[in-house]
Formats: sequence, C-alpha cells, structure tokens
Amino acid sequence: MNNFFSIILVASISLSIASCGVINKVRLMNENNDLQTIWNEDDTQANPKADFVYAKPYIYGSIDGVNELKFLIDTGSSISMLFDTQKVKRINLKPGYELIVGGYGGHEYSAAYQTEVNKLSIDSLSFKSVDFGYIPVSETGFFIRPDQVGFDGVIGNDILRDLVWHIDRDSNKVTVHKTLPASLLKKSIVWTPFDTFFGKISFKAKITFEDHILERDIILDTGSRYHMSINDAYFHDNDEKAFPSPSVQSAGYSLSGLATHHKANTPSVEVESLKFMNVVTNIIQEDEDDFWTLGSALLSQYEIIVDYPNMQLGFIAREGQSFKSQYNLVGLELRKLQNGNFIVGYSSPDLPSSSLGFEVGSEINLINGVNAQDISVDQWLELASKEGVFQFCLVNTDTCPEVEVFSIEGFSR
Repeated sequence: MNNFFSIILVASISLSIASCGVINKVRLMNENNDLQTIWNEDDTQANPKADFVYAKPYIYGSIDGVNELKFLIDTGSSISMLFDTQKVKRINLKPGYELIVGGYGGHEYSAAYQTEVNKLSIDSLSFKSVDFGYIPVSETGFFIRPDQVGFDGVIGNDILRDLVWHIDRDSNKVTVHKTLPASLLKKSIVWTPFDTFFGKISFKAKITFEDHILERDIILDTGSRYHMSINDAYFHDNDEKAFPSPSVQSAGYSLSGLATHHKANTPSVEVESLKFMNVVTNIIQEDEDDFWTLGSALLSQYEIIVDYPNMQLGFIAREGQSFKSQYNLVGLELRKLQNGNFIVGYSSPDLPSSSLGFEVGSEINLINGVNAQDISVDQWLELASKEGVFQFCLVNTDTCPEVEVFSIEGFSR
C-alpha cells in the first residue's frame, strides 16, 4: 500500500476510548515513563531533517533500521503513534494489547494496538524500547484516496518530554536540545509557564469574544493546522454567551472521517504580553471539555520553544512581522495527491466554492493557470486567503470554472 495518509491531522489525533479501552489508554501513556534519551558521545543538540506542511512541524527519524520515517511533532497528543504505511510495515511490528481509537468531532472508533520498537533514532539522539500506538489509518475515514501524500507517525508528549524543542518555520528547522542553551536566551522571548495533565500541555490564555471575556487554560497543539479550536458546547451550555457571528461552515478529517464545524472570528487572544488580534477560530463539536487549543497556524508565526525541563513555553517574534490570521475565502479544502494534484476534501456551502459544484474527491490539476504540482499546500492556503477571481481545472474534463472571492465583513476583515 502506498504512503497515502492525508496531511490533515485536523487537530492532533487523540485517543477516544470506550469501556476497557480507558485502562489501556492510561497504560500506554505510562509505558514510556522511564524512557531515557541517549545522546551520541558529547552531543547536547540534535538537528533532524525537518519539514512544515499546513504550518505543522515534521521531523525525520529511523526505527529499527528503517530510515526516513516522517513524524509529526504533536504536543496535543499524549502518546506517540505509527501508521500502516509501506515504510512502517517494513519494521515488522508485533501487536500488543488492543486499543480503540477515534478522532475529534466524531464517535466512530477504530481498532488499533500497542506495539514496542527496539530503537527510535532522531539525528544524534535515540531511545530504546519505545512503546507506540499502531493505527491502521487505511481502515479509517482519515483519508479520501489511497494516494494522498502523508506521513508515517506522530511523536507525542511521551517522547517529547524531558527535552527542549525549538521550532522555527522560517528556517525550516526543528532543533532538539538537552537543556535550554544560552544561545536561545540571547533572543527576546516571551515566556509563559505550562502545566501537564493527562499527557497534554496547557497554559493560561485570555480570550475576548464580541460580548464577553473568558480566562482559561488552553492546550498547546502543534499537531493542529488551525489557529485556534474551541468546544461549541461552551456556547450551547451558556445561553447568555452568544455564538460567534458571522460564521461559516467548514470541515476537516480525523480518524472518525469527515466532520463539519464552524469558523468564526475571535477579536483577541492574549498569552502573557502577546495579543493576537482577529483569530480565525474553529468551533467544533467535541465531548472533551479540554478541547480548547492553539494550533500551528498561529504558533508557526513565531519561533516556538517548548522547554519541558523548565515547564515553560517561549514565543520569539519574527523580525518585522506580526500575527495575522489566514482565512480560506474560497471555501475549498484541498489535499495533496502523490501525483502533485489537489483533491477536494470539502466545499463550504457558505463560501464561493459552493457555486463550482465540486464533489468530494474531485481532482484539480490547474489553479489560475498554474500546474497544481507547482503549488504547495501552504501556497494554496495563502492564495485562498486573497480576494480575486479563481479558476480551477479538473482532470479528465474540459471544465475550468471560475469563481470570484471577497472578504467577509466581521469574519475576515
């Protein structure tokens, strides 16, 4: 089977466990408690090959001699995971105890299991006897087609902890430190302390809605491609709290398949002295009360330091840059295929793409006369946030429909 997994881990893939699965989830979360980081000789820094897609950070590593495995760095996941890609299948994993997993925004569960590998290597550091959750993503609703571009697994907090992770999208780097180096302290850093609970990182934030202000903990989720995600139950359970308006319908994919939600504008979000203005916010139906997250679309606009030893999160501003939300004004959620074309994952009924009549699974090979192979996912998202006329050409047809896109008062401006 091809390396087909969609790069849209819409928020981090988290375990949703029923009945006895709760016990196994906690068991797996504790399996790596005694994990020791092994450094090469006198090294105190690792510089793994890195990549950023949907603003999310990925690094490459090896397991038991299988090289160039691509891992999502996911601070929103309590455990680390492997998927059933061609590369992972070469590891010859042995199934352990059963897990039942599901994605946010849905309630369908999938069978998975615990497994143990002999050695995980990430550049100059390694870990021995590492436990993972193995998820047969090909058997879930996580992807639309088997030839979607993807990755091989997730590095969660059970492996991330005890180290310092410096994530710098501008430089396309993820650097791992044994301890916080003096070189980073020379930079102007806004620090905020964080706590960990049930394998996740949370910190204090002040969120200003149109009609009220909320102060609460929010989860650090580098595995989410969104700016901010919140639980819609907050508004439904508090009649005096107005649901943000205007909002538009959107959707994303998790292990539970396609899940629709709403997007709206939040006037401001504050973390220590940082103030993010007009934050595009995904309002998602989710059972877990702690489903309030800041994701990589926001985080990646800064250099981020996740300092586990000192339990602090650092923001380093980009020179001459300030935070700005990115709105998909077209309304098309597009995913990359291995051939370089885009596939339609969703078309919002509230945005101009609805007039195109594209179905989920429609394949696009030209956007505004440019070959889809020459447009990255992040370039598409930047393009989709601009006003103007868009033309899309579908494969195997002579159809190249156009649509005009405008900003939306109260939402995107």
